[in-house]
Amino acid sequence: MIRWLFALVAVVGFLPAQSFGQIELSYVMAKTIVGATAPEVLPGGRILVEDDSQVTVSSVAVLQVSAKDGVRIIAQRAYRQFAELVPLSTLTDATSGIVTQRYLIVGEGTYDVDAISRVNPAWDRSVRIQIGNPKPEPPKPDPTPDPPKPDDPPKPDANVPNDYNIGAISFKAAPSDKATASKIATIYRVNASKLFGQGTLADIDRIKAMVALEFSGLSPSGEWSSWKGTIEKATIAEQTRRKFFTRQDWYAAMVEIAASLEAIK
Repeated sequence: MIRWLFALVAVVGFLPAQSFGQIELSYVMAKTIVGATAPEVLPGGRILVEDDSQVTVSSVAVLQVSAKDGVRIIAQRAYRQFAELVPLSTLTDATSGIVTQRYLIVGEGTYDVDAISRVNPAWDRSVRIQIGNPKPEPPKPDPTPDPPKPDDPPKPDANVPNDYNIGAISFKAAPSDKATASKIATIYRVNASKLFGQGTLADIDRIKAMVALEFSGLSPSGEWSSWKGTIEKATIAEQTRRKFFTRQDWYAAMVEIAASLEAIK
């Protein structure tokens, strides 16, 4: 029995990561040359170009992702600016079924790349890539909620979750309208659960679009529209502070918003 167990451990120890459906995500730095007319690689690595060439050398990153199951790649720069991924090659291993894709990322800056599994969120992978030496972006000031109107009674403080510095702002900025607050809280809580496949699986861009659509479907007052703008500013400020939001961060922030609205009496 003991001999059999040792044999099993030995076999399992050499199984590749993709045998369990996991994702491998990596990158290497490289350079590209643009503006070369009729380039010809000579022995020794020298490149011959025609005399009218206007050559520019740029630093780039070559991203590689390998997975057996479906995977979605998202590259973003600071402040949720989506970056272009230039496809280089796709190779499928006939034996294992593992698909290896290579992409090019061009342009100085810091990029956060997510490889999102279409099967199991536990297989998701992330990597941060810095190309060149970009100048640091100046910090943005923290958002401040709109002051209450003179005729509005002051809202008492409530014990709401505020790990993402959004809950307290949401609670203070929300109108004293319990019925609407409850409906909006449900919108955020239900859609947050879709990040992990409850009901349906969706990425954050799809979920934000659904939240906006369902929110507008309530025909909210101008005060609620102002509230939504305030929490969006607070969310961006927290993203800036943390540098990047993972799927778990988005889920926790949306639940924090829902909890703050559920505290309205």
